[in-house]
Amino acid sequence: MIWVLGAAVALLALAGVAAPWWLPAFSQRRSLRRRAANVTAYRTRLAELEADVAAGVVAADAAEGVREELGARLLQDVDALVEPEPQPVAATSRAPLLVAGVALVAFAAVWYAVAGTWRTQDLIELERTDPQAARETALNREIAQLRERVQDAPNDAEGWAWLARSYRTRGSFADAADAFAKANALRGHQDPDLLVEEGEALAQAQERSMAGAPSERFRQALALAPSHPQALWYSGIAAMQAGEDRAAITHWEQLLQQPIADDMRSVIEHSLARLRQRAGIAEPATTGPTPAAAPQPTPAPATARLQLTLDVSLAPALAGQVPAGATLFVYATDPAGPPMPLAIQRLSADQLPARVTLDDSNGMMAARKLSDLERWRVIARISRTGNAMPQPGDLEGSVEVAKGGAGKPVAVVISRTR
Repeated sequence: MIWVLGAAVALLALAGVAAPWWLPAFSQRRSLRRRAANVTAYRTRLAELEADVAAGVVAADAAEGVREELGARLLQDVDALVEPEPQPVAATSRAPLLVAGVALVAFAAVWYAVAGTWRTQDLIELERTDPQAARETALNREIAQLRERVQDAPNDAEGWAWLARSYRTRGSFADAADAFAKANALRGHQDPDLLVEEGEALAQAQERSMAGAPSERFRQALALAPSHPQALWYSGIAAMQAGEDRAAITHWEQLLQQPIADDMRSVIEHSLARLRQRAGIAEPATTGPTPAAAPQPTPAPATARLQLTLDVSLAPALAGQVPAGATLFVYATDPAGPPMPLAIQRLSADQLPARVTLDDSNGMMAARKLSDLERWRVIARISRTGNAMPQPGDLEGSVEVAKGGAGKPVAVVISRTR
């Protein structure tokens, strides 16, 4: 639509600029038509005069005077219709140029409004006064653009997936689950990552319950990728929620066989110990001789690594709500991706306030590193029960950190109750 409007305004502007050429031509054609009509009238009157002379109605000497009078009138009319000498374009009236200028300004204004430049400026101003509102506005615009994309191309699985992730970032989990479902249908339910993402969104839409459709999506993901870490993690949670402790133990023991961060390993082992105790299963014992240590490769030269430095504190209003022995989890996630922690630290809540660092060594899996992203959502959560999964009543705070701010301490204040 904007291109049609732009073309119309451009044609108007071109007509205004070209007025010095087409206006005189139009006027000249009109003058020629009037001149031809006058000549025809002169010839007709002259013929009538000659007929009167031949019939004796008009004397010859009187006719001569009439002829001279008719010729003089014809010359007078022709002189009046002669156009003035053409003037240079620069000397023409300013009106056409004014018309062209107004048309071009109008086109610029329409383009400015439709293209969204003023919206961008408003967003910049909003970022200065209310960063949270600015991020929400930008996210809503992104969702609107992605919705237009999938409306124009309903078979675009990637478009549906990105729309789902944007919905999830906004907290619209039911909409995210629907969009992930469309993406999975277009992929033939053969993408384990997308299946896990749909399961996550479904669980979040039903208050983090894994029962039903979420558990089924994780099962489908494991059927395609039996070692998928996120599918194993969530399948363990689903089994635990269903009271199937032995199945949960099986999933998490398999997850421990993968290269995950020490902190995350500690969290899983702690949860496994509780599940084994509840299920009456003895702790696995290490038998046989201790294998000889394998030769260690020469360490590579130390290089600078990405590290998030976080100053975690508790809001004074919540100081009386932290029970003795509570656990503090500090972790980073992908704001536009699944909530699976990219890096995590587990501490005692008694250590608050605390400076906590997160880097790739705290990662849960080698395939997804903290350093792979340009932006993170950092969450600090106090768990009353020591459960790694968020529970109602937990105290938490969060902040988004861009890569440019990773080199300096970032404040994370625990200020709300789940």
